[in-house]
Amino acid sequence: MSLDFLGLGLDKSCRIWKERTPSLTAQTAPPLSAEESRAGCGFFPALMAFLDAAQTTPGLRDILWNIVQKPSLWSIVRRGGRIDTALYFSEIPALLNPAPWRSITAADVFRMPMNLRLNDQPVLRCALIVTAPRPPLLTCAGIIGIEADPPDGSAKHLSVRLVASRRADANGR
Repeated sequence: MSLDFLGLGLDKSCRIWKERTPSLTAQTAPPLSAEESRAGCGFFPALMAFLDAAQTTPGLRDILWNIVQKPSLWSIVRRGGRIDTALYFSEIPALLNPAPWRSITAADVFRMPMNLRLNDQPVLRCALIVTAPRPPLLTCAGIIGIEADPPDGSAKHLSVRLVASRRADANGR
């Protein structure tokens, strides 16, 4: 897991996406600034570093697999036993009311919705709750919450929320 990638965070990309969406449809959208370009380029490495860490966290992968709608057996056979994974961003990120998150961060908080597809089939609707990846939130790329449920409308639901964080002392405790 690369702290360099995690430190890029997702919050700046959420802000740019939210603020620039109306102008992106215009013929004369202003060019991205250097900071906006850096945030956009850092979005995917930060997200992938976090997802890689989540997949290797004992128990979390099992919990997510219980919520995900499994791809059809036929779709797996048709791909020679492979499962192709894709993330789709379904909505523009929303700026959240910061009050419930003040015990964790003083920075802005965004809800970033996305959909997971396996073998071109929707299997999970989720949203990441993100903020600035400042220590001690560096190791989670500023992701302080996850909401997930299968697209079939079943009663399964996952909600993970960071309730507290603090920096380690000089001894690493």
